[in-house]
Amino acid sequence: MTYFIGMTLPGNEVEVEDLRNSNGWRVMMAMPAIFTLIQSLLLIFIYKYDSPAYYCEINDLKSMKEALSQIYDDEEAIMDKVQLMSTKKKDADISVLAYYY
Repeated sequence: MTYFIGMTLPGNEVEVEDLRNSNGWRVMMAMPAIFTLIQSLLLIFIYKYDSPAYYCEINDLKSMKEALSQIYDDEEAIMDKVQLMSTKKKDADISVLAYYY
C-alpha cells in the first residue's frame, strides 16, 4: 500500500522548494488516520457483540447461548461450553469468597 502511495510523490529530480509545496506528506500522514477511523467504525457498528464470558459473568445465559451459537454450529457443543463456563464461574466465586472470609 505504501509503495503505491509513494509512487504519487515527487521523485529525486525535484527541487527542494517543490517538495515543500507538495501535499504528498499530508497524504502519507492521513492514511493511518483513515484506516484507524474505518477500524473504529467497524468495531462500533458491525462487531458490537460482547463475549460469552461477559454474559456468563452477568448471568445472562440467553445472550451467552446466542454469542456461542455465532461461534459454534453444534447445539451440543454450545451446551457443553455453557456448562463449562458456568462451572468455572461458580468455582471462581467460591475462591473469591474463600479469599475474603
